[in-house]
Amino acid sequence: MLSNALENALHAAVRCREAGQGAFIETTGHEKGKKLFLQITNSCLPDVQFREGVPVTDRTGHGLGVRSICAISERYGGLTSFAAKDGQFTLRVML
Repeated sequence: MLSNALENALHAAVRCREAGQGAFIETTGHEKGKKLFLQITNSCLPDVQFREGVPVTDRTGHGLGVRSICAISERYGGLTSFAAKDGQFTLRVML
């Protein structure tokens, strides 16, 4: 899950850099009770599209990581949320 999320963040940051914009990736995580909270925020272009709250793409070979993240979260009874606003994409996972 973490490697998929970081790979997606890296691809988005590279696209920003190629478009002449700033690029960043920030990760945070902590444990509370018996739950793990993970957040990854990265730069993104304004073309992020969502379907039913999940980012989607029509680019060949992409989109599998997001589906994998959602499947893993569901398998372990977790929650996943995605958001994009003002050039920042945020993934939050609670397991």
